[in-house]
Amino acid sequence: MRSNPIMIRDGRIDVKLFFGKMSSENMKLYLEHVFQEKIEKDIILPDRKFRVSKIQNIVETCINDNLSIFECIENITPFSLKNGTGKI
Repeated sequence: MRSNPIMIRDGRIDVKLFFGKMSSENMKLYLEHVFQEKIEKDIILPDRKFRVSKIQNIVETCINDNLSIFECIENITPFSLKNGTGKI
């Protein structure tokens, strides 16, 4: 979906942000921040397989279901292995 040129002309929007797929390091930092718990170095998270919004949805579900950070990671990791593409 493209933005309306009238809405992005000078003075309307000062900063454009691009949210691509999360690196494994950013995902680790995000999960540690949300759960206030450290992730061990030997745990491998998918690298650039998911957009931020997808990870937020998974984490929100984990929180609503009272899952631990490690159970949440188990919810994320199988998606990254499906057909090796990370697509659901």
